[in-house]
Amino acid sequence: MPNNDKNGKRVRRPGDLILDRYMPNATEEEREAARQHLRDFAAALLRIFERLAREEESSSCYNSAMSDEAFMRLALEQAKLTLAENEFPVGAVVVAEGKVIGRGRKSSSDFHLGHAETAAIQQALQGKRYTRKDDLVLYTTLEPCTMCYGTMLHCPIRKVVFGLDDPWGGATQHDALALPARHREKVLEVVGGVLKEESRRLLREFLSITNDPYWKNWNNPLIKRIME
Repeated sequence: MPNNDKNGKRVRRPGDLILDRYMPNATEEEREAARQHLRDFAAALLRIFERLAREEESSSCYNSAMSDEAFMRLALEQAKLTLAENEFPVGAVVVAEGKVIGRGRKSSSDFHLGHAETAAIQQALQGKRYTRKDDLVLYTTLEPCTMCYGTMLHCPIRKVVFGLDDPWGGATQHDALALPARHREKVLEVVGGVLKEESRRLLREFLSITNDPYWKNWNNPLIKRIME
């Protein structure tokens, strides 16, 4: 069938430039068959590009999850150091652009401000200035308490990733509307449950060796969570 408009003028169709160059003497039927091959080829290319895009997105998500686990293992190493001192094993690291810039661990139980998160933040920010645009992430083996969460709101921490949740003292599920006006728009991105069983094992080991009566209250919701 001739490829003309109602005025008898030839209408250029997709692929005609290629056909004119490589099939100048082809009949219209041959040209139409060639056009169909070109359409099939273009559709196949589009499917390939879409699949590659999905794989890239999936790989990005996978790498992100793997990075969370890798950095959480560094936090667990800090917690192990605390356990070696017969202290409640919590460890933390602060990461910026894929690099650890601060490490911390729970200090003596006699020093109530010596939490792993605040120690890691203090080391990370010592003599340096960061903003929330620097994408600082804090990894901690146990869900942060109110003091540590509040410290993160004051500091340029954008995201917190924790291992085991704390149903007794964890503060990441707070009501943002209850915060002072200054902090209502500084709510952190929160990811929980990363390597939580590894964290739980360290905490169980601590409970099995400590003589501190504070940790012998089996009605404590945190202890129940540890022993689940």
